[in-house]
Amino acid sequence: MNPRFTAPPESDMLRCQEDIGYLFRREGLLRKALTHSSVKDDKHPSNERLEFLGDAILGMVISEYLFSMLPHNDEGDLTKVKSVVVSSQSLSRLGLELGLDKYLLIGKGIRLKKEIPRSLIANVVEAVIAAVYLDRGMEAARHFVLDHLHAYVEEVLADEHVEKNYKSLLQQCAQKELSGTPVYRVVGERGPDHSKSFRVAAVVNGREFPIGTGASKKEAEQEAAKIALLAIEKGSGRPKRKPRRETNGNGRATSRRKKDRPRTEERKEDEPRRRKSESRKSESRKSESRKSESRKSESRKSESRKSESRKKPEPRKSEERRKPESRKKATPRRKPA
Repeated sequence: MNPRFTAPPESDMLRCQEDIGYLFRREGLLRKALTHSSVKDDKHPSNERLEFLGDAILGMVISEYLFSMLPHNDEGDLTKVKSVVVSSQSLSRLGLELGLDKYLLIGKGIRLKKEIPRSLIANVVEAVIAAVYLDRGMEAARHFVLDHLHAYVEEVLADEHVEKNYKSLLQQCAQKELSGTPVYRVVGERGPDHSKSFRVAAVVNGREFPIGTGASKKEAEQEAAKIALLAIEKGSGRPKRKPRRETNGNGRATSRRKKDRPRTEERKEDEPRRRKSESRKSESRKSESRKSESRKSESRKSESRKSESRKKPEPRKSEERRKPESRKKATPRRKPA
């Protein structure tokens, strides 16, 4: 019996499976994936063979994922992203996040060091991937890898580790915000052959963004993608379409008067709404006008009634004053005989 190897308790194996988010049918595969060569023996082999298989499975899963996710990127872009995602640095970071360092079966000499070597932790991650594959097959291994490394791919594309790839970022943003895939149109070229400048515009759903320039088509496309990405993120990523230029018989562009220019589809769609809005405003103005006229009429009638009520009492007072005089004239005093 190897005195260096001590079988981990069952409770540790259960906690390890909870931490990595996978329950093994054959727990011995996990134990083998956690066994370092410093404690191996004939009955307890190390994880080196699993590490070899896991490295191949990891590379295939990430390559397939990037190939499907980034259909417009060339081989160089895909290789750059993959190299970062499957690097020892990324895998050791994942191993520490999953807490695999707590369950490693390693010799006392390594355990007494201040920290376990990062390369060792990265190798264990690859061994665990192989163990998942042997336990339940390729589909389970694919889910395990992507569940834990999908965020790492996003970080790379967002320029957490490498030079920013604006074409990849624009593709993701355009699919999410505009439900379309960007294409690139070469607008023109300038300069001599040894020092050319290319002008490229990004187009999404028929909408053309401002032009980007570069010393090569690839650089110009990156610049165009950057401009389009910034425009979309600022919320002004819906540029107006350029009007079609009509040509006469000589091939020269002819100008149109504004009144002769056809309305765009957007304006045609908004026309019924505009008419309804104007109709409502017109009805509102007419209603206000009727109400105003009614108020003025009522005010005039009220003023007329008040003036009539003031004029009527005056003739009554004059009649009352005249009545006593008429009585005096009717009954003169008689002189005594």
